[in-house]
Amino acid sequence: GNLLQRMQEHADEVLLPLDIRYDFRASGFDNKDKELPGNIRQDLYFIYKEAINNIARHSNATRVDIEVEQFAQLFELFIRDNGKQPESIKPGSKATLGTRVRAQKTGQGKDNMRMRAKRLKGEITIDERAGYTLVFRMKRLG
Repeated sequence: GNLLQRMQEHADEVLLPLDIRYDFRASGFDNKDKELPGNIRQDLYFIYKEAINNIARHSNATRVDIEVEQFAQLFELFIRDNGKQPESIKPGSKATLGTRVRAQKTGQGKDNMRMRAKRLKGEITIDERAGYTLVFRMKRLG
């Protein structure tokens, strides 16, 4: 419960001032009072936080859908926006290859998300072709 609340608060703080509206849905969490181990809670939160920050910085989105779900055997975090890549990094744009490569190398956010997903024994996919879509799946939480 506390983790879900922190996630919503982060979206409020980062997205709303940029006039990016979001829909946050959480389902399958029957026991919201159950405390997750700190390392799991931290890794999940930082994956989420990096995704929201990337949307705010890079996506030109106006809308974000966030779903956090527990299924019988699976936990899933799904984040999708309606943004578009800036013209400067689209294939075939007038930006030079060097500009695009440098822009991609400046951050380590995706690498950190992948490292955290691996630590959680989960899998993460990030698709930026049409907006930003992140899907993270792992074994059901507690």
